Amino acid sequence: MDEYTPPSVVKPKVVKRTPAYKLQRIQSILNCVKAGLYKREIDTLKAENKELKDSLEELRIEMNRMRNTQPLQNRDETSSVIRQELRPVLQLLLAKENQIISENEVDVGDSIRVCKDKYELIIWKQPIEAMQLLSAAVFGKATLMTQCYWKRK
Repeated sequence: MDEYTPPSVVKPKVVKRTPAYKLQRIQSILNCVKAGLYKREIDTLKAENKELKDSLEELRIEMNRMRNTQPLQNRDETSSVIRQELRPVLQLLLAKENQIISENEVDVGDSIRVCKDKYELIIWKQPIEAMQLLSAAVFGKATLMTQCYWKRK
């Protein structure tokens, strides 16, 4: 018959501190440190990203404010500027679509029908934006802007 030993007398199991065990412990501690560093780095990047977004938003607001405070030219001057700015782009578009349209038809508040009546360009104030939109149409893209936009027919 085996001798009974009470639980309080049972010797705890000794974990041998082998080099492999020590290496594994060191690696787990390093991983924890790395994770902390990565988290700190990610937090820093997020903060920088937020700052960039905020400054971009401020720039956008400032651009809109400047655009809205510029004195409007009279209708004839604006029309001639639009015609000058859009002439090369219109020629490209019309050559591409085999259509005939006169630049004199382009006026503020008017619409230009291009791409075989698939799109209609409404021109409000900014000729440079109209030019960007028309050039976007050359590459098959339609861009949405505040002063000047494409409307699908």
